[in-house]
Amino acid sequence: MNKAVVIGDNHHNTLGLIRSLGECQVPVYAVLFGNGGSFVAKSKYLKMTYDCRPGADDLEKLLMEQFGRENEKPVLIPSCDTAALLLDRIYDRLCDSFFVGSIDRRQGRISDLMNKYRMNESAASAGLRVPKFMPFVWDGATDTITIEEMMQRNDLQYPLIVKPLASVLGNKSMIHCLNNREELTCLLRKMQLGRYLFQNYIKKTDELGVQGVALYPGNVVYIPGVIWKARQSEIAAGSTTYAVLDRDACSDEIEKVSRFVSQIGYRGIFDIELMKDGDDMYFIELNFRNGAYGYAYTRAGANLAYIWYLSCIGELDAMPREPIRKVFLMNEFADFAHVKNRHVPFFKWLLQYLKTNVKLVGNLHDMKPFFYKLIYH
Repeated sequence: MNKAVVIGDNHHNTLGLIRSLGECQVPVYAVLFGNGGSFVAKSKYLKMTYDCRPGADDLEKLLMEQFGRENEKPVLIPSCDTAALLLDRIYDRLCDSFFVGSIDRRQGRISDLMNKYRMNESAASAGLRVPKFMPFVWDGATDTITIEEMMQRNDLQYPLIVKPLASVLGNKSMIHCLNNREELTCLLRKMQLGRYLFQNYIKKTDELGVQGVALYPGNVVYIPGVIWKARQSEIAAGSTTYAVLDRDACSDEIEKVSRFVSQIGYRGIFDIELMKDGDDMYFIELNFRNGAYGYAYTRAGANLAYIWYLSCIGELDAMPREPIRKVFLMNEFADFAHVKNRHVPFFKWLLQYLKTNVKLVGNLHDMKPFFYKLIYH
């Protein structure tokens, strides 16, 4: 039987992929970037866990030594941006021995589109609305007045979002919202040299996550439902901690998302962020990997990881026909910070917790990761 190798961080995203595959009796292995002590590694669905430094050569060596001589090609599935980037960089050396997601089966194409400037241009060409943006190279010397003149030429104004040009170069804590010149000046004093994206701020009324899978062969893009985000992390801006997953309620935008994914030639699991400002829906970002809330799709009736696995090994008979059921999801550890910081009353949170169908860490059939994280993290 083909093995599945999940590659990523010590994160509930990785755990969700492992559970989604393990619950379908797929032999699951994990390659984790870190130094041990992982709550993810405690999952009962794992056959083996390997620690690896997050480098292309290290990852290639480990994969080839441990899985490169299988009679049936293993399926590699990234759960973080770093893993998606590294697999793309060594695609040509892996594709004969593994099934790997890619753009047009060409090495380097995912890395190229991780550049948010190119990503935004591609999204706009597919009909998605994109906030005004401009690339910016911070050299440590450009003064604020010059930057504001560049902003004006690109129809940018305060408030403004500043983030790394490639998501893999930073994390959500490196995303900043600036309201005026003083805040821009302050950020420049502490900002690392490098490439960034400046983007108009969206006064969001709703924030959505759209997760799906694009399949070989043919040009099939399957998007079973939409995540409507209710709360985000107190620490990692943009990271969802409480939300509802429901059937598609914005079909026009989903059609544009499908067109976008098809046009760029991507095949694999993907996660797209959208923001709504009144009646206008804006594209924010495409991630070439499973989303952090991906396990909610599995529990709702659309196991995207298993669908991708079956598609890779040629055993996907048909796409799911039944619509997904509505589920509430919670990253219970991160979401409880809202209670500790007194932003959500405890009893309101408790009622929401009890109502939640999908906890992203706790799972009655696989409790060791929950208890390990509770005690040691």
